[in-house]
Amino acid sequence: MTRINAREAAVQLCYALVMSGDPPPVCLDNFFDMDHFSALRNEEELFDLYSVAPDTVQLAYINDIVTGVADHLAELNDYIAKYSKGWQVYRISEPALAVLRVAMYETLYYPDVPAASAFNAAIDIVLNYEDETVVKFVNGILGSYSRGELAAL
Repeated sequence: MTRINAREAAVQLCYALVMSGDPPPVCLDNFFDMDHFSALRNEEELFDLYSVAPDTVQLAYINDIVTGVADHLAELNDYIAKYSKGWQVYRISEPALAVLRVAMYETLYYPDVPAASAFNAAIDIVLNYEDETVVKFVNGILGSYSRGELAAL
């Protein structure tokens, strides 16, 4: 599994957390259960993403992202609300929110990951789930967030 695939898996898991209401350890255990993971490989649209299981480093990264996003959900939602001019967070689609949360979490808590790298990956991932209008919206939020929050760091 590549780093971009690990990011996308983390996004999917962050989405699953919100939708299921399960705590991160339960969600992670369910997702990486061998039967479930094997079933994902058999879905044609997911084959590229899940053709290779994550190694221990990637699994630790995914676990940290998912747990970190869950632990900092209120903070991340505050940033999204601040930079989504004129939109309430509850009106943003859950897939787009998952992408935004992962990208922002990486820029805040992974100093070795350049913001441009996290944001480019976020746009690549959101393209898989949303239409062009939402992609532009996500890009705008990330750009505003970068100019507002990351410029101060």
